[in-house]
Amino acid sequence: DNSRTAKVATGKNPSSVVIAANNTTAFVANRADGTVVRVIGIDGGTPSVDATVDVGAEPVALALSPTGAKLFVAEMAASRVTIIDTKTMEVLESIDVDRPRALTITNNLDKNDDDETLVVTQFFGVATPGGEAKDDGRTGKVRLYSLADLSTYRSLNLAPIDSGFPKGGVAGNPTVLASPNQLSAVAVANDRVF
Repeated sequence: DNSRTAKVATGKNPSSVVIAANNTTAFVANRADGTVVRVIGIDGGTPSVDATVDVGAEPVALALSPTGAKLFVAEMAASRVTIIDTKTMEVLESIDVDRPRALTITNNLDKNDDDETLVVTQFFGVATPGGEAKDDGRTGKVRLYSLADLSTYRSLNLAPIDSGFPKGGVAGNPTVLASPNQLSAVAVANDRVF
């Protein structure tokens, strides 16, 4: 009936939430605090924060491994992705990524996380030589990490595309190429990254 069932304070500027498969636990990233909290009891109307982890500056996105064993946190201002053990709520490791903004993890529906892929967008495209301040002067970057080995990644490079808008807004002019930039969301479906 769209009525509120509960309200719980998680921290300053909550920016992302992910719900565990058990539907009783949620994880919330608090951008201003630089924390991630675990909220339990979300199914019973009396949720509460039972654990808090300090992470890097500006955590903006969360993703859970399919088994729920690991929580991935995009720390935009810290330029890294931190991995947290969801049982102990301890940081396991971090990987350097230039201003990560969006995360998702594949799920082939088996009980093994190691055969899955972490997908991370770099918020800003990388400037091409001589391309700074030009509409087509950046290359969008998406990184693909195997959960079995987070030390290496494959890069998806997104080239500028035709915007369909004529230069100067004048009909008949050639259309403007626009760089993929400010990649703030990502999804995976049918072996494709969107």
